[in-house]
Amino acid sequence: MHSINDTYNKLPPVVGSFPVKNEKAGTLFFHILPFIEQQNIYQQAQGDVTKNATYGKIIPIFLNPRDKSAPADNRYKGWLATTSYAANWMVFGHIDGGTAAIPRSFPDGTSNTIVYASRYQICNGNPCGWGYSSLYTWAPMYAFYSKAKFQNAPTQQQCNPELPQAIDPVGIHVAIADGSVRLVSERISSETWYNATDPADGNVLGQDWND
Repeated sequence: MHSINDTYNKLPPVVGSFPVKNEKAGTLFFHILPFIEQQNIYQQAQGDVTKNATYGKIIPIFLNPRDKSAPADNRYKGWLATTSYAANWMVFGHIDGGTAAIPRSFPDGTSNTIVYASRYQICNGNPCGWGYSSLYTWAPMYAFYSKAKFQNAPTQQQCNPELPQAIDPVGIHVAIADGSVRLVSERISSETWYNATDPADGNVLGQDWND
């Protein structure tokens, strides 16, 4: 994320084109491929995640092997490759060409903002597809349809694809905008979770952020 920001002086949207506005389909996870040693896959797609069925290619770094929700071959119904992670809509948004940037769009501080969280690959029948480029619950995102707190290791029947899901009952693993990764306790309040999700609300994180 920091490398792509350094290259383009901005960040990709959750879904949409990047680095300029055009008619090609993409996701944040697609646009960062060249920065995670997946340059060949990105080049074969010619800037469009739908070209050559790129959305169906398995990217190991996008998978948590402990995610028991994984479908067969890590593909939903054999065509859409899934991921165990989701991007924070409140950070990256949906503007073609991208508008978020480090540090400009993080006035609350990069150390106080969650950018990625874990999410079930399959949640109550809904996939989380790293290359699903339409604005829908199948896209690799959270904090769009609902800004509520994550679910704590829910069953499939309880799973809500609008939210992140903790794979471990003790809490959820998240990536912070400063480049760190941490476990957020399941005891965190909904208010503190929301404040850590919003990069620009001006609120101080509660003490439970450090639990």
